[in-house]
Amino acid sequence: MKKNIVNKQTPEPSTNYQTRFKKFAVMAGALSLILIAAPALIAQSLGTPAFLPSPVQIVSTIPANGDVNPYGVAFVPTGFSSGTLDPGDILVSNFNNSQNLQGTGTTIVRVRPDGQVLLFFTAQSGQQGLSTALNILKEGFIIVGNFPSTDGTCGTAGNGNLLVINSVGQQVQTITDQTYINGPWDMTVL
Repeated sequence: MKKNIVNKQTPEPSTNYQTRFKKFAVMAGALSLILIAAPALIAQSLGTPAFLPSPVQIVSTIPANGDVNPYGVAFVPTGFSSGTLDPGDILVSNFNNSQNLQGTGTTIVRVRPDGQVLLFFTAQSGQQGLSTALNILKEGFIIVGNFPSTDGTCGTAGNGNLLVINSVGQQVQTITDQTYINGPWDMTVL
């Protein structure tokens, strides 16, 4: 009858597997860091502007009426038509009201590069619930979607619209279509 003798200098198979896994995890982590950092380092060395405006600002997007739950974020691009917005400003739409009821927020705030936060737009009654469907057109218009609720529940949610706002924060058009616009949540503009 043969007995298995374990040489104390040779790791047992389970220990060998654990060692290989640890090495793999360390190498995968290092590779991940390189892949994450590489684009930023290349952009910096080429003088390419950073993705986020610098310096990074920490601000509250809660306007005077208390709207919360910022959903849409849009950067005012270079070449944007004049008005109260300037290239480098950031617009943020709020989905909830001050009681944090879903689909009841009515405001878009403007965050200036110096961190100053100003009210840019307030939606009319029935157009609350400003969503992530927030885009800025260089021609001087802002489009925001809304997914309204009267009491913060899905039971009272409406179809919503696309609101067209000019560069000084005035609504100039409402795009409504009960068939094709149903809770506009996100949007891409080409």
